[in-house]
Amino acid sequence: MKEKQKLNSKMREIVRILHKKGGAMSPNEIAGETGLSYITVQ
Repeated sequence: MKEKQKLNSKMREIVRILHKKGGAMSPNEIAGETGLSYITVQ
């Protein structure tokens, strides 16, 4: 998978989670939900 595709996949996952949770989450919460690092989410 190309780097851009990986990024798009991660971004879609974040948007999906934000939608599911009502749109307001901290970077720590998003990182916990996705398994991504805080730095990646920030």
